[in-house]
Amino acid sequence: MVSSYVKSHSTGKDSSATVVQQLLNGADTQQTIAVHTPLLLVAFHAYSKDLYGCASMERDDLLCMLRDAMLTSTEISQYLIYELFQHFCVVRKMTEEAAATSRRELDARPRDGHTRRANRSVKIMTSGPGSSMGSEVASRKPDVHVLLFDGFIRFLCVLCSFKQPNPLIPFGKRLRVFLRRSLLRPLALKVDQIAPLLNASRSTTKEDGTEGKGGDM
Repeated sequence: MVSSYVKSHSTGKDSSATVVQQLLNGADTQQTIAVHTPLLLVAFHAYSKDLYGCASMERDDLLCMLRDAMLTSTEISQYLIYELFQHFCVVRKMTEEAAATSRRELDARPRDGHTRRANRSVKIMTSGPGSSMGSEVASRKPDVHVLLFDGFIRFLCVLCSFKQPNPLIPFGKRLRVFLRRSLLRPLALKVDQIAPLLNASRSTTKEDGTEGKGGDM
């Protein structure tokens, strides 16, 4: 099970980060990530959305991408994907601070005496449960858990370790095969921009013999 990998190596979220960092260590792994970052960015942006000015992937977006890549199975179920998502997501706070800032800016604007008296009376009249303030509170949405690109990379590393578990093969090589064969090649059928980038990056993988060993497309 995917989540078992993290749980068996950690006792908390900080420990989980240490386990994943161990996967990321190594020059070969870093080179693999660097070479495929443009491709992974295209895939990430294809399934993410702009939340609070930042490209972010919600858990259903991640599930959709994995389904398109045919990486879901009875072992990698929706529940396990969601559970692993929780390890690498961040919480986006709703813009209560921004709303408070807007109110402060509004209050700081110059007003004549009549406007100030009117505003004071409005505040008294709108303090009930049906007031605009009550509507504002009711309209607030809960915090959103999202996956940023860094968390997306870490998620893929853990998924790769599960799908390519052979410890005799360096993780960098396993990651390269997983990204190209299991993730990016299927997604190239769904996202048009991936195929030309994937073909262009073949020269890089030829340099270390990956393609000749059947690890590339």
